[in-house]
Amino acid sequence: MCETAANIINAIDLIALQSIFYSKKTYNDITFSDYKKAHYLEASGNKNILVIDDSKPILEFLKRKIESSEKLNFFGAESFAKAKELIAGKSFFAAIVDMELPDAKSGDALELTLENSIPSIVLTGSLDANLRAKMIAKPIVDYARKDGIENIEYVVNLLLSLEYLSNQTALIVDDSRASCRLISESFKTLLLKTVECTDPLQAIDILKENKNIKVVTLDYEMPHLNGVELAKKIRSAFSDRDIAIFGVSASNSEEIKYQFLKNGASSYFIKPIIMEEFTSKIINHMKIIEQKEKLNAYIDTMDKYIITSITDTDGKIRYVSRAFCDISGYTKEELIGQKHSMLKHPDMNQSIYKELWEAISSGKKWSGEIKNRKKDGGHYWVKANIEPIRESNGQITGYQAVRIDITDKKIIEQMSITDELTGLYNRRFFNAEIFERLEEAKTDKKCFAFFIMDVDHFKKYNDTYGHKMGDDVLRSIGKTMKEMLSLEGDVAFRLGGEEFGGLIGAKNIDEAVGSVGALREALEGLGIEHSKNTASQFVTASFGVVFIDFSGSDFDIDSERVYIMADEALYEAKESGRNRVSIAQL
Repeated sequence: MCETAANIINAIDLIALQSIFYSKKTYNDITFSDYKKAHYLEASGNKNILVIDDSKPILEFLKRKIESSEKLNFFGAESFAKAKELIAGKSFFAAIVDMELPDAKSGDALELTLENSIPSIVLTGSLDANLRAKMIAKPIVDYARKDGIENIEYVVNLLLSLEYLSNQTALIVDDSRASCRLISESFKTLLLKTVECTDPLQAIDILKENKNIKVVTLDYEMPHLNGVELAKKIRSAFSDRDIAIFGVSASNSEEIKYQFLKNGASSYFIKPIIMEEFTSKIINHMKIIEQKEKLNAYIDTMDKYIITSITDTDGKIRYVSRAFCDISGYTKEELIGQKHSMLKHPDMNQSIYKELWEAISSGKKWSGEIKNRKKDGGHYWVKANIEPIRESNGQITGYQAVRIDITDKKIIEQMSITDELTGLYNRRFFNAEIFERLEEAKTDKKCFAFFIMDVDHFKKYNDTYGHKMGDDVLRSIGKTMKEMLSLEGDVAFRLGGEEFGGLIGAKNIDEAVGSVGALREALEGLGIEHSKNTASQFVTASFGVVFIDFSGSDFDIDSERVYIMADEALYEAKESGRNRVSIAQL
């Protein structure tokens, strides 16, 4: 080549190339392990790229850019001899070629790559009319000058475009076989496969048979059907496909050009087609199609795996993803037009939905955990993030929700706070819940009610009937507590052994005593024989209840003190003959 390394540095970008010179590894430092890595990448499907250039900075810059794509393998040659050696031992997807090398005549490196059928991009330090004519006379992909980093980056981006184009097909429709061949050769330099069609009436059938056709060229003047009419038919027949359509004509008529563009053509070529224009337009339009395909693939993935929905301002469902359908068990047809409340699970507190709607209807975002009901009656948990959808004027037109399935997480959480034998909440959950409920009652000036329950003479029951039947008794008690303590605010616990507890959502002491009394009667009403029970012939329990009304006064009391008060009331119930309720009140 003509330029020295110093001239190239000045021409490209001093700062960018300095980062290469002063990095830990320059081009000359490439080791066997680097080649070993390249062979590994080749085996994994990456394509080999040969770069022939005697400039170390440019080789290193291209090496970094090419390898950063993670789709291409870099192989560099600083000389013609090195290029021949690499080509002899390896196949290459494409090459970037300098026209001038110290050990070869001008253009010999390009002749070498073309003779070996390697698609080639010329990277040249100088360019004039004679050199351009010399280059485009050959079947090169494209050329670029070394006068800026943006041009070198263009070359790398072109390689990535070729990787996509190599899997696509172009259809050339022209009644002239000679014109078909010329355009076909231009497509082939960009690595597209081609199908030639001299009868425009067959073009639609060819497109139906070959789903991989992404680009079509249509000659204007053809028998039976001109290019404009055919472009319109293609757009109508394949409205769901991304196809780049190019009109072609020997005429420079403005009317033909706008007719093509108004009837579905993406762009227009005038014969003879200029090589640079052809490459630029095909690459740019195919990039648009590639980006659409990537976007559609991304959307399809989101639809498949992300649980999302859109509702109107009344809560009616307008859109659901496939993932939403999969987890709920409903089809899209069953969900669209229905209110989201159809999924509401009876376990969910109404206050959660009130809080949700107040937030989003006022324009705020809402995030929280929701238990939903499946079509088959089962349930699933989601972490939901819901936010308003606004028009450009700020008006709310609906709401979009994105959810994460946390069912497994909730199952694990539930297991950690659930008593295995009875299915009631365990002592661990009780310790946290009583603290929160007590603080809430203090803050909101509400009533607070808690009871401890102990099965009467349970040790004697185990001694008489055995531990297995004792466990059955505890299970029956747990089931009865779930049934009896089912109102909002009621929570039942197994605190350990034969000791149980409950938080009651009572508004006054009469409600609290009534709920506990009803539970006491229900347990005795199970009719489970207990011959050693001094209070009854059946299994019974004694209760100690604490009731505190925070609406009238501020009580400085903590959960530990509440528990002690309930335990003292329980002791009083036992001392008074068992199978009864004793109350402690503040």
